[in-house]
Amino acid sequence: MEPCLRSNRVLSVVLAVFVAFLTAVACTDGRVPGSWVVAVCGNGVLDPGEECDLASGNSDELPNTCRAGCRLPACGDGVVDDGEACDDGPANSDTLADACRTTCTLPRCGDGVSDTGEGCDDGVRNSDFTADACRSSCRLPACGDGVVDKGEACDDGPNNSDAFPNACRTDCRASSCGDGVVDAGEECDDGAANSDTRADACRTSCVPAWCGDGVVDDGEACDDGPDNSDAFPNACRTDCRASSCGDGVVDAGEECDDGNQSTSDACPDGAQGSCLPARCGDGFVWNTGEGNELCDDGADNGRVSSARAYCTADCQGQQRCGNGVREGTEVCDGEGDWCSETCTVRLKLAAGWFHTCGLRKDGTIVCWGINGSDSGVTPWLFGQIAAPAGMFVTVSSTGHHSCALRPDGTPECWGYNTSGQASPPVVKLRAVAAGMFHTCGIMLDGSVVCWGNNGSGACDAPAGVFEQITAGFVHSCGLRPGGTVECWGSNAFGQATAPADIFAEVSAGGLHTCGVRSDGAAECWGAGTTADTCDPLVGLHNCGQASPPSGIFTHLSSGGDDTCGIRADATVECWGWNGFGQASLLAGTFAEIAASQVHTCGIKTGGAAVCWGAGQTADACDPAHGLFDCGQAMPPSDFP
Repeated sequence: MEPCLRSNRVLSVVLAVFVAFLTAVACTDGRVPGSWVVAVCGNGVLDPGEECDLASGNSDELPNTCRAGCRLPACGDGVVDDGEACDDGPANSDTLADACRTTCTLPRCGDGVSDTGEGCDDGVRNSDFTADACRSSCRLPACGDGVVDKGEACDDGPNNSDAFPNACRTDCRASSCGDGVVDAGEECDDGAANSDTRADACRTSCVPAWCGDGVVDDGEACDDGPDNSDAFPNACRTDCRASSCGDGVVDAGEECDDGNQSTSDACPDGAQGSCLPARCGDGFVWNTGEGNELCDDGADNGRVSSARAYCTADCQGQQRCGNGVREGTEVCDGEGDWCSETCTVRLKLAAGWFHTCGLRKDGTIVCWGINGSDSGVTPWLFGQIAAPAGMFVTVSSTGHHSCALRPDGTPECWGYNTSGQASPPVVKLRAVAAGMFHTCGIMLDGSVVCWGNNGSGACDAPAGVFEQITAGFVHSCGLRPGGTVECWGSNAFGQATAPADIFAEVSAGGLHTCGVRSDGAAECWGAGTTADTCDPLVGLHNCGQASPPSGIFTHLSSGGDDTCGIRADATVECWGWNGFGQASLLAGTFAEIAASQVHTCGIKTGGAAVCWGAGQTADACDPAHGLFDCGQAMPPSDFP
């Protein structure tokens, strides 16, 4: 019974304390202290410890209202209230990218956190002026932002330019030679095309190509850079011209160079000079100082022509062919048919049996061929190649002697003279013709005189005037002024029976005669009108030498048993006996031809002397025994 009473007493005490507590917490809202109402958040009464209590209006979701914990709305409660841009509650962060900040503000450039879309964010250290700083726009520092950052030489922001002179470039490099823009102090700038090796390029120092830069540019002949010199031989000159005659330096191939650009002094130099010591014949008139030249046509000195006057060989005057006066190196001037249009003696060939003679332009005669004997059996060395010295105007040979005329008409002969054929009378002649054993000439009055063997009447010339004379083996023919031909002497083969045609030229051969008619056709008579019995070595002379081809000829030469002629186109054609190749065709064009017994010689239009047939060597010369290689077809190098 007693334990139960103790329990009741304890309960009474607890209740008394609880009542006293309730009385102590009576509200100030008019409630009577001691009433039995308990303080609870959400009862609409602002109880102690509460910041607010809107009863059912409390909310943790609605903005700007008392929270369910009777707390005032605050940043960080997860609700975006007035004045807040965001509120993610405990997810608010001042360090996480893109998070709502603990101040309930949105992430922004300058909050110190690098959010999406920002390259950087150093908060208050962001700067648009400090090098290498995060920019106030939260962009990383970059070329073009107007701040010179690390690795940049300059940065003028929007004023950076790759086109304007002296501007900071768009890659924040300073303007410089090679950037393609001509800046201050530069004369050119082609960027990557600048070159120190390519012609005409802007140099890598941004100056134009210039003489002395070591590159051969347009308008320069050379450029050796620092080796250019106006003093050293063969060097490129400082104006980038190649070393040359007239630059004042004696270069290779020069013997002098006074640099005065004059061709009239002792050292002709300049663009037209030679830089060789002045001399007559160099083409420069040396008429100053020690020079006394009156003219100088160089290689043409001494040339004679009717077309113009040329300087004499000694550079002391001029000469003009055709004025009738011998001047300078003229050999003749209008003194007869033998004087050419260049006032030199006309080139002429005369072919004997085993020798040949040639008349040079200066009138001298040279002969070649047989010069020995046939072991003493029959002498053949008659002095037929021993031509006399001096000037002659024509020469003739057929057998073993030759005759020529001096300019005054005096005849002179040499060689075989058993019948006096090489002993002319004391006369003046206009023409001469040497036969086999006789010789005939035309005197100044036009009449014919002959000397030597007259056994066949070859010296019994008819009276009257002749313009041309020719002598064969044992007959002779002449051309009358009207163009008719008259012959005399042996006529055993009809060689002295001339046709009645009009001729421009006549030539007597061994036993035949040929002529060029006035119409240019060749006509022949005598032995060889046929070619059916041809072997002259045994006395058979019908070798076709009197049967000429058709066509136009300008000149004929009758040999022993063959004939050769020059056609209108200057080519040569031969016909008749060809036992030694003497009648073979020869290529080229000719100005003169001379046929003999076993060889033929000619002068080409270019001036060279050529021979063919027997005698192209001199190592088998014994005519008495049928060896005819006596050198008669070997013209010397100094002819013509």
